[in-house]
Amino acid sequence: MRELVALLAPVIERRVATALWRSSPGRDVRQEVADMSQGVFLSLFSSDGKALRAWDPARGMSLESFVGMLAQHQVISILRNGKTSPWRDDPTDVERLDAMKDAGASPDATVGSRTELARLLEALRARLSP
Repeated sequence: MRELVALLAPVIERRVATALWRSSPGRDVRQEVADMSQGVFLSLFSSDGKALRAWDPARGMSLESFVGMLAQHQVISILRNGKTSPWRDDPTDVERLDAMKDAGASPDATVGSRTELARLLEALRARLSP
C-alpha cells in the first residue's frame, strides 16, 4: 500500500495542481492541492478500491495515467460544483476584518455571537476527527 501511494502521489499532486492553476491562475493553490490530493486517494481506496480495480492495462493506459485521469476528473467536478469548490468565497483582508471588529457591537450582539460560535464549534467537533 505504501509503495502504491508513493508511486501515485506525485502523479495525483501534479494533475490536481494543474487543474487548480488552470481554473484560477495566479492563486496560491498549495493547500488546496494537498487537500484535494487526499480526497483523490480517499476516492481511489473507497469501496474496497473500486476505482483502482477499474483499471485495465489491456485498454492501453498505464496505472499512473489512469489515476491521473481520475484525479483530474475529480478536481474538475469539484470546481464545477459550487458547494464543494475550495474557492466558493473570496478571502477577506485582515485589515477589513480588524475594522469590522472595531465597529463596536452591542453587548447583546456579542453574547449572541459567542453563543453561535459555541454551537458552531460543537458541531465541528462532532463531525471532525482530532
